[in-house]
Amino acid sequence: MNKSLKLVNLTTHHLRDVASDQEFPPSGTVAKVDYHRTSDNLRIQGYAKEIKVSTTHYKNIVGLPPFDKDNNILYVVSAFIINALAHNNDNRTDIVAPGPKITGAGNQTVGCNSFRFNG
Repeated sequence: MNKSLKLVNLTTHHLRDVASDQEFPPSGTVAKVDYHRTSDNLRIQGYAKEIKVSTTHYKNIVGLPPFDKDNNILYVVSAFIINALAHNNDNRTDIVAPGPKITGAGNQTVGCNSFRFNG
């Protein structure tokens, strides 16, 4: 992908890409997803206690503009939104999430080293 894109940050966080030393402030619009979780307890052979296993059920995603392959905009959303899109088999090419975080002194997050597409 070598075309010039506008980046729109749909998270509540000020994002810093450490690799390019660039910062992206929140746009003021936040993408969110409605969800609920269910859980169950599983007994593991050879162990006395059960473990809890949960499933996330994703519903509506709000605050995410409709896909337009010609608008030259790259939207940054949370990893949670990327997971919801993957769960719904929605492989939009205009959406990324922050990649692995970079931590500094005191294990404080200072940014990410890349952004990742869904899938």
